[in-house]
Amino acid sequence: MSLLGQAFVADAAFEVSVPKEVVDARALVMRQPHDLSPLSLGQGLKDDELIRQRMWEALYPQRFSDADTPHRILRATDPVLNACQLIDRRGDVVLADCR
Repeated sequence: MSLLGQAFVADAAFEVSVPKEVVDARALVMRQPHDLSPLSLGQGLKDDELIRQRMWEALYPQRFSDADTPHRILRATDPVLNACQLIDRRGDVVLADCR
């Protein structure tokens, strides 16, 4: 379908307009049956200003905290993941419970 034909489709071009980590994180959060707020981002995601901003926008109304929270979105290689319980994974992004 041409881009013009998709202009009014919900989430048209979302996957090609944001970083892959954001697409994956959004899919993980949407699969959860309950609100995970507040969420925190792992260091590798939080340090990238573009990813951090797009996460806030794409995962709204989820709230984010700069403090460590039980529910975290991390890169699969984040060493913090070893101390957490994996909830779900998609690509290089994981959703974890780090109580």
